[in-house]
Amino acid sequence: MTNQAAWIPEAKAQVVVKEAPMPTPGEGEVVIKNHAWAINPIDWKIQQFGIMLKSYPNILGVDSAGEVHAVGPGVTHVKKGDRVLVAKTLSLPYPTLSPSPPPANGGNVKSILIWGASASVGATAVQLAASTPSLKTIAVCGPKNFDAIRSLGAHAVFSRSSPSLTQDILAALQGTEYVGVVDCISTKESVAGWTPVWKERGGRYASVMPDVPGVPEGAQGAMVWAPTVAFRDREIGEKVWGEWVPKALERGLLKAVPPPRVVGKGLESLQDGIDAQRKGVSFEKIVVEA
Repeated sequence: MTNQAAWIPEAKAQVVVKEAPMPTPGEGEVVIKNHAWAINPIDWKIQQFGIMLKSYPNILGVDSAGEVHAVGPGVTHVKKGDRVLVAKTLSLPYPTLSPSPPPANGGNVKSILIWGASASVGATAVQLAASTPSLKTIAVCGPKNFDAIRSLGAHAVFSRSSPSLTQDILAALQGTEYVGVVDCISTKESVAGWTPVWKERGGRYASVMPDVPGVPEGAQGAMVWAPTVAFRDREIGEKVWGEWVPKALERGLLKAVPPPRVVGKGLESLQDGIDAQRKGVSFEKIVVEA
């Protein structure tokens, strides 16, 4: 069986479809035959600005869905032909999930702010937060997506363009222990939006980009993305990917949102997908079918 990939040959170059080595799974690894690829904002940013990749040629992207093509030694939880998400699956014991009601006032109620909640990462973050007991989820997005984000479990949703945004967020945080903000946009503008909240309530930040401009001096946080959680912070990755995601999908507590917009088929369409994501989307996921 031959293999192909969409390579980025050098920094800031467009992707080129070329042959690629057929991977052989090692201990605890699986090889995935892709059926679809999801395009993320970080993909076009890596391409356009020449960041993060340490060597070229290289392959962009980490999100896909397909079926298991081969399994390595020690893999027992999936077999050839199984349908999977992304390129890494884990299997661990799992406690029973149940929907989390809005936290009651009083007690040890914590709160979290999801900035950019209608982005694909933001929508997933809202659902993960909503499944956590005694955690109040505050979301920021465009007004046309309010109902969708509320349906995912956000306890309060505010417009990023509202002149009273900071006051509204601070009012919603009253009576809670503020954990911090998940910045799913991670631009100078988004940082400027949540900085007034940080000045009043503190908390940590999580970003989806490295070296985000404008982060206030003294703010503590870091970039968080799937490979880091899966390979470096394995304990967190196993809890989220191995335990929460499979059961939450099965029970309908994790929805595959935003809805997909398929922009093409085949590796040759991946650059079209990257370009579509670069132009901007609102509560939709850019997808290329294999």
